[in-house]
Amino acid sequence: MMCVRTARWGGMVLGRIWRRATVSMLWAWALALVSTPALCASARSFDTDTVVVTLDTQDPLNRLLWAGDPAALWATWPASVALVLVPKGEPDAAPAEAALAAALTGSQQSASKAASGAPTPRAVAVKREAELPPSVREALQRFGHEQRVVTVSGRPELSMVGLGDSGIGLALSADGAAWRLALYGHEACQDAPPSMPIQGRAVLIRRGGCPYVDKVRRARAQGAAAVIFVNNDLTLNRVAGACPECGDVALAAVPKAAGEALWAAVEAANGQGSELTVSLSSRRAWPMALRVSADDTISEVGTVPYAFNHLLPQPIDPFESLAHEAQHLAHLSQRRQQMQQDAESGRLRVLPVFQGQRVADPQWTGQRTRVVTAMPMDWLQRAHQLSWDLSLGCEGPLKSQCPPWDYIVQMTLCENAQAVRCGWEVGRWITPYWSGGSWLHDATPLIGLLKRAVQKAPRDAQGRALLTWEFHSIQPYLVQASLRFLMGPARAGVARPLDASPLPFPGGAMTDGTYAQRQGAVVVQVPQGMARVSLATMITGHGFADDDKCAEFCNTEHHLQVDNAPAHVLSQPESGTDKACAQQVGQGVVPNQGGTWVNGRNGWCPGDAVRFREIDISAEVAAARAREPRGASALPPVEVRVRYRSLVKGVDHQPPARNAQGREPDARLDVSMYAVFYGQEGAFNRARGRSGPPGPARPGPARRSLAAPP
Repeated sequence: MMCVRTARWGGMVLGRIWRRATVSMLWAWALALVSTPALCASARSFDTDTVVVTLDTQDPLNRLLWAGDPAALWATWPASVALVLVPKGEPDAAPAEAALAAALTGSQQSASKAASGAPTPRAVAVKREAELPPSVREALQRFGHEQRVVTVSGRPELSMVGLGDSGIGLALSADGAAWRLALYGHEACQDAPPSMPIQGRAVLIRRGGCPYVDKVRRARAQGAAAVIFVNNDLTLNRVAGACPECGDVALAAVPKAAGEALWAAVEAANGQGSELTVSLSSRRAWPMALRVSADDTISEVGTVPYAFNHLLPQPIDPFESLAHEAQHLAHLSQRRQQMQQDAESGRLRVLPVFQGQRVADPQWTGQRTRVVTAMPMDWLQRAHQLSWDLSLGCEGPLKSQCPPWDYIVQMTLCENAQAVRCGWEVGRWITPYWSGGSWLHDATPLIGLLKRAVQKAPRDAQGRALLTWEFHSIQPYLVQASLRFLMGPARAGVARPLDASPLPFPGGAMTDGTYAQRQGAVVVQVPQGMARVSLATMITGHGFADDDKCAEFCNTEHHLQVDNAPAHVLSQPESGTDKACAQQVGQGVVPNQGGTWVNGRNGWCPGDAVRFREIDISAEVAAARAREPRGASALPPVEVRVRYRSLVKGVDHQPPARNAQGREPDARLDVSMYAVFYGQEGAFNRARGRSGPPGPARPGPARRSLAAPP
């Protein structure tokens, strides 16, 4: 059993009916308390990956979770992950807490019975705060959030608990402060004055129409001392945004039903010539859940329930969202185990590329952060597998301190040290909404490209090749990036990447029907003696301002044709589907992000790596070689012509000049592609009739063809 020694940064929170306690539920909960074995002693950490779920009947966010169906938790819950339920135990909450705990444990027992011998989740353990390891108790406070207790003088039926702000508003104590209550009278999205005086008052404003902070600025300009937002039909969330001048205004956001009742009471009081007085005080709430991994890491969970359920035909149940956290824990655990096995094998070599540098280009100028690494030459000769290990850290420990958008970040490699801009894209990732992340994924085709790069790279005193890299990100991240090489002895018949040639297909806009014409064809020189030749592609679609929502949410079919052979077609049928990215949490997608992360995209998901897709063109190369004349004293590289085009619904995409909403189309494809040559070390020299160690004899670069595209 391992003790939790550290708490690291991790993953924030954002419903149906509220259940009532029954005698049977209370009895089931009591049985769960005495019959469920403790996962570990209270002074030590859990002995396995664990999701800690809290139960707080006064917290409006927590109630959103428990308005879901606990049975939805177990359909995709991995058997390797445990669950611990922690009721907050506030006065008068015991009956409701008991009912909900019984519903959760009962749904787990039903799921176990229905599994028919299949692996089932571990039992639910119900623990009080004092029974938790100290590190978990500390994390409940650290990852918690300030809420607002709204108390209406003389009207206890109107009092409620709402949410606070992200730190932009006036800090409140548990004692709070009181003001007379007013109505703004409109959405506060225009500069028109409020319908009644609000100087020195707390003012009610309905959510919607413009960002929270725009409304706060206008209310502050009119002299408001506090702003209470009445929610609409969207998921209740904290008052957030960039507003340095908002620090002297108390802020709160309250549920729609309770807020509208308060609004009506203010109108009624004003109609009678009187006013209501409201006080706002602070209440510290626990996070809805925590991820506690077996390697001593404690993390926030993401946005639960999913904030854009109103856009889905079949909404994601809040408990299904919690299951995503368990799936991600299981994925991270499998990754740790694989990395540990690689390290213990003695075959692993790690090349650090970025080591925590802050990378940002907030002005969109194209500014990149450049580093130089020393590559041992023998690594490339012995490597048979390569992986990227990338982590994007936020500038604070909370998800609310992470960048908000799903943007592209890229790693590029310079062809030579004199290059003004590194032009070979060797890694592409899509950042998660409001979160950091880490990914480990295969990059074996890059071994060939690295072998090409070291031919022109300068050497250090130890004879290592000095390679130049650049990383680009619009949003600020602390970047950790390493290449992980797995070594292996040369074996007869086992091919390794020997070289890779960048294919200069430009990609770009898909807005005028000329995409295929602009891609054209590329001539590739394939050296003799190669066991296999492939095309390694990274193609992602972006923009969605036409009626087909291209190219982010439409299926672009990529046709790659070698000479006159039938084309290879890469398709993205998951693009535009409702939950394709949510279904990939177990493969590395960051769960429960802040935006519309669940929807399938064109070749990518928010919070995931863009992985190489390889197409084997060895048969086409063999056919081209068979057409070569026989009897030459030296065997030159054979040339093949690669044509690339991308179609939408079978044609080159040409949307109208404006979509139904009047927006101009912005569809584009970002393309990086390499021809990768596999064989046994020394094949280049043997093909040229020489012996000895591998030399610099490589095929020339791929070149654009002047021939018209098909």
